[in-house]
Amino acid sequence: YPLDRQAWVALLLQQQSGHLVWFLRLPLDEQGKLVLAARDDFMQRLLERLSDNLNAAQRSESLQTALQDNPYSFKPRDDRMAIFHARAAVLTGTGASKAYAHAQAYFSGNLGWDQWPFVGYQGIADIALRLGEAGNTRMLVAAIPQLPLRPFEALCHCLENVEIDRDLGDALIARASGALRQPDPALLAAAVRGVALAADPALPQTLVTRVLTAPCSIAPDILAAIGGRAWESLVQP
Repeated sequence: YPLDRQAWVALLLQQQSGHLVWFLRLPLDEQGKLVLAARDDFMQRLLERLSDNLNAAQRSESLQTALQDNPYSFKPRDDRMAIFHARAAVLTGTGASKAYAHAQAYFSGNLGWDQWPFVGYQGIADIALRLGEAGNTRMLVAAIPQLPLRPFEALCHCLENVEIDRDLGDALIARASGALRQPDPALLAAAVRGVALAADPALPQTLVTRVLTAPCSIAPDILAAIGGRAWESLVQP
């Protein structure tokens, strides 16, 4: 979907030396279509950086620097970059990051729930993108009731990018329902984000309905989570 009247694009390029990613944002017109003048300007700037006469080694280096000083390129936030790398690793079959095993050890409860500061965000992203592997979904379902707020938030921010099954969605809803008794806006906002892409649309609908009946639902973080991630639930009166 467009954001801030721009198209946000990631191009994953495969080279002999590995993968290269270009992150681009291109302006859109009032119909949500690319502004052709901006597209042509981007292509012209790109062509000025590249040459057809480069040999293979030079071409690889040229691609690395092709977007240097290009106003249409951008660098995502670290958390979004982690999610992208996790998804790219799955798509290309290159394997998870080194942080994956440590994150699994934490969410399995083997390290102690208070050891979350040592868990790499990239490892959490890898787990979220590999829910069908190594019993990761069952592991998270068992962990969610025990997690401190910070790792719970990080997990939910990663899960908002993937389709989750009913077991995982129910675990998130149960944790959030418990937080309604002693309202914790940060935890509730995280849960809304985590369940937003559930395979069963009734799950985010159930959670949003419960959250909106609570006095703490006026918290900006909660409203932003609903409006930005679970907005499809709002079609229900």
